[in-house]
Amino acid sequence: MILVFNDADIRIPLIILAVIVILICIAYLLLISCTLFFMYSFSREITKKLEFLNLIIYQKCEAINQISEELSKYINETNPLYLFLNNPNYKEYHKLSTAEIEEFYYYTEKMITEIQKIYINNDLEELKKPVEDFFKNIEDMNEKYYQTSQLYNTKVIGYNYWRNFFST
Repeated sequence: MILVFNDADIRIPLIILAVIVILICIAYLLLISCTLFFMYSFSREITKKLEFLNLIIYQKCEAINQISEELSKYINETNPLYLFLNNPNYKEYHKLSTAEIEEFYYYTEKMITEIQKIYINNDLEELKKPVEDFFKNIEDMNEKYYQTSQLYNTKVIGYNYWRNFFST
């Protein structure tokens, strides 16, 4: 018994195979475009959070400068706050990298500790209201810093997920 195939019998499986390959290619392209969209979206969010962190650090420096000027007669030249107060770089807005933001945050915390020491050691009742307002303001800034920092880290994790997903 001899089997005979005609052209119609061969064309149908080829058409089905071609349709399957085209559908797989379309699905892959959709997956790539979704991945790129999410990566772009997370990248934009990361940039916004980084700018907001920079702004918080700048506001914190401004607040430290203002209270330091009020406490200037109690700050001697050996105090780190004196260097902070007399450095013009701390009075201008600078765009910092992620590592610099974290480093600068801890530096500002050190300056706030110095302000607390001066306030406590000199028993400054006449400056009680401005100093209390300063510490409330700093507490609010720290809360915003931590919230934004957590959101920033979440966005970085999301971006890394989609980047790893894209590379697989």
